Parts: sequence; structure tokens; C-alpha cells
Amino acid sequence: MMSISKKIFLFNLFILNIISFEVFYSSYLISNAASNAYFIYIIIFIISLILILLFPIKNYNFINLIKDSTIFKIILSIYLLLFLSTSLAYFTIILNHWFYHKTPYIVILITLAITILIISKSIKFIFNIGGILGVILAFLNIVPIFNSIPRTFDFLLNIDLNINYLLIINSLFVYLDLILELFFTPLVKEKITKKEVILTILISSIISLILMLENYFFFNSEFLNTSYNPNYLKYKIYFINYLIDNIDVILLFNILYYTIFKGSRYLYLFRIINNIKSKGRERIIKLTNFVILLIYILISIGIIKILHQDRSSISKYTIVLNILIIIIYLFLNIKIRRKKNEPKLLSDLD
Repeated sequence: MMSISKKIFLFNLFILNIISFEVFYSSYLISNAASNAYFIYIIIFIISLILILLFPIKNYNFINLIKDSTIFKIILSIYLLLFLSTSLAYFTIILNHWFYHKTPYIVILITLAITILIISKSIKFIFNIGGILGVILAFLNIVPIFNSIPRTFDFLLNIDLNINYLLIINSLFVYLDLILELFFTPLVKEKITKKEVILTILISSIISLILMLENYFFFNSEFLNTSYNPNYLKYKIYFINYLIDNIDVILLFNILYYTIFKGSRYLYLFRIINNIKSKGRERIIKLTNFVILLIYILISIGIIKILHQDRSSISKYTIVLNILIIIIYLFLNIKIRRKKNEPKLLSDLD
């Protein structure tokens, strides 16, 4: 049976949580509530933390719990399909807009999709490589600390207490989505405790908040509210001791890391809950993987067209994702609490 180091697992959870906020969720919150996004973020985190605390974090066989119910297997499959397709579409647009203007969307999309498909074949490989590259990424993201442009803390005195409660509700999936990481805990060598998971999420969330606040050091809320991907603007203006005046490459690495490693986890999970394994009849497996890849690409192309017509439509997807992940959260809570004994650990899924 294959196994994953507990330190590797927790570090992956730590770095992926930070990068996911940095490349996607921060911009989403700032775009919808620039005047108090950081305050709303704190509220979202507190609510989500309570929900996570209520969740039974143990080495349960979550995959079998899902497989036992056809309806919820379909719901989880739809969630994974939408999340991965939306991520591929969104970041294909970002990569084209910020880095590869002359490269056709379809080329970027197919490259990302194939990379995710290749890496998703082994969960141990996903976590080990994710851990190694995560260390490099962590060091790269320390560079902005040395930014030479003066910062201002005026935004702390101008907080807007008119909270968008609908935005809070629609953003819960941001943290509840982390529950899907627990699907892999039975493959960890040592037992993971609730305290370790909560502490990892807490520390990474504090760092995420600091990264979000960086935007307000340089731009006022009025400007951020009208900007396209406001969380990325700082990468354009960073000036490091007159030696480096453009660190977009760090943003590029952040985006690629999030897209590939988040996507590979979800594609792996999609394959497992639908009994699509990497061993067996090779022709059937290759054909099935090709069909899955084609489905993701076609859905992503459709989402790209929608996002081009209305960039705010990304918020519509978050509502759908939020509803699905809340259903999954409630389902797992009910199923686990009904079980008298803890299920056996997962077998080698590769």
C-alpha cells in the first residue's frame, strides 16, 4: 500500500490554501467588495472554521462513503467537473491576458489539461512534487517583503461596515472545499488529528489575509473595485531595491502551481470515485482518460466564452459551487456520524 508523509500532506494543505487565495479568491472578494474585502474575509474564515471544527476530521474512507450513494457520487462528480473546468477556463484567460498575448486560448487550455491529466495518475506523485515545488514557491513569495515602494495603512481607518452578506454566503465554498483534501488522509502514514488540520488552516489563512492586505498598501478601494484582477496589480508595481522592477514571474508560478496541482487532485478524485483506475485494460483506460480530457476542455471552452462576455459571471459559478459543496459537507457529516465504527483505511488506489 502506498503512503504519504504527514508533513508532506499538511504542507500541501498549507501552501495550496495560501496560493488558492492569492491567485483566485482574493481577486474575487476585492472585485465584489473592495471597500471591506479583508473584513469580509475574516468573517468568512470564522464561519468556515466553526463548520470545519464541527466536521469529524479523522482517517475515514470518504471515498467509500461517496461511492455508497449514487446521488452524492453524481453531485461530487459534478462539483469536481465544474470546479476544474472553471479553473482551467479562468486561468487560461489570465495566462493569455497577462503573459501569453499571442498564444491562442486553445493552446494554453490543452497544455494545462494534458499536464493535469499526466500528473493525476498518482496521488503520491502529486503530493511529493507538490511539496517540493511548494517549498520553492514559498521562498519566491517572500521576495515581495523587500519591495521598495512606500506602503500606507490608511485603509485600516476607512473600513466600510456595510457588509455584503450574500457574498459571505456565496464564498463559504472557499473553505469547505478544503474538506475534499481529507479524502486523502487514509493514505497518510501517521494519523492526522483535527488540531493539526485546524492549525494548518489557521496559519495559512493568516498569511492569506496579509497577502490580501498588500493590495491596499498601494491602491485605494475605488481603484481596486474597477480593476481587472486587482490582486495581480501589485506584481506589476513591485520594485525590489532597484534590482528587480517586475516580479510577474512569481505570479505566473503561483497560477501554474494552483491550476496544475489543484486540478490534478480533483481529476484523480474524479477518476477514483467513478472507478477509472490507471491499471487494467490499457486501451480502455486511455480511451476513458481521453474522453474525460475532452469533456473538461469542451466545458472550459464554453466557460471561456461566457467569461469573455461578462467577467462578473464568475460569481455565478461560485454560487453553484457553494451549493454543491454545502450539500457534500452535510452529507458527509450525516453519513460519518451514523457510522458506529471507523471504516478501514483506503487501499492502494493507483
